[in-house]
Amino acid sequence: MNQLNFLPRLDWEILDALSDDYECIEHVTQLINDFSDMSINQSDVLDRLEYLHQHHYVFLLLNEVFDKAKMSEEILGRTQNRRYWFGRTEAGYSAWKEFANKYTG
Repeated sequence: MNQLNFLPRLDWEILDALSDDYECIEHVTQLINDFSDMSINQSDVLDRLEYLHQHHYVFLLLNEVFDKAKMSEEILGRTQNRRYWFGRTEAGYSAWKEFANKYTG
């Protein structure tokens, strides 16, 4: 087991949102707002996805490159194209599982 010392609650919620399917930033945000006691915006999710991607907890589908500027355009509604979809890596699954009891009781 990875034995992480700490995983921020928002990071866990993002990994939880990705537990059943691949999701875009908009969907991850909506799932967290709908099914947790957190109230977040897409910019917060994008910031944390950048961290999670850099540390290999999430990946992008279709060989997309993590481009924060283009993702920002997407979440600001400047494009209707949702081309950035995320999934969990094995490390992301392990972190999600390791901290499940802490964040769900």
